[in-house]
Amino acid sequence: MSKSLKIVTWLLIIASIMFICILGLAIYIKTSHRMEYRQAEPVAIAYTPREITYTREEVRKKIENLAGKQQYFYAEKDLYSSKRIYGETVFFIRLIIMQYNADIVDYIFNFAHEYMHLKYMTASERFVNFEAFKLLYESNDECFRNVAIMYANQDMYGNIPETYSCWYYIKEYLNK
Repeated sequence: MSKSLKIVTWLLIIASIMFICILGLAIYIKTSHRMEYRQAEPVAIAYTPREITYTREEVRKKIENLAGKQQYFYAEKDLYSSKRIYGETVFFIRLIIMQYNADIVDYIFNFAHEYMHLKYMTASERFVNFEAFKLLYESNDECFRNVAIMYANQDMYGNIPETYSCWYYIKEYLNK
């Protein structure tokens, strides 16, 4: 076998292995941590709203410390005008993009949500919302806890799209 044929063969083998790895990761991201949609009756969840004075950078650092450090890139741009979303994760380059002018309450929950996408490497929106809720609720930070409860109230009353809705799981979690 000629030297150039050996090189081409090895390049094809390497490219095939890389393709299989990327395909496997993509399948894992799309199928992992699935939670079926379930409904639950509303219950009263009390909280005392507090003014949140954290900067976006402080929020990111607090969430990183709570969830464990993840390597990622960060950007802000106008996502809401075109996609009606406050955050987005690009898995393969580990990029979190946030709505540049989201108010701090939306920013906190949505950044936690996007960060959970990277932590668990999953596209399961319901699972990620539930994990973001738990992270903020268990944080021992009154502002974060209130944001989690505000989210739960929104979800409980049907203001969260079904794909993201995890009220049933939140209710079970709070009843433990």
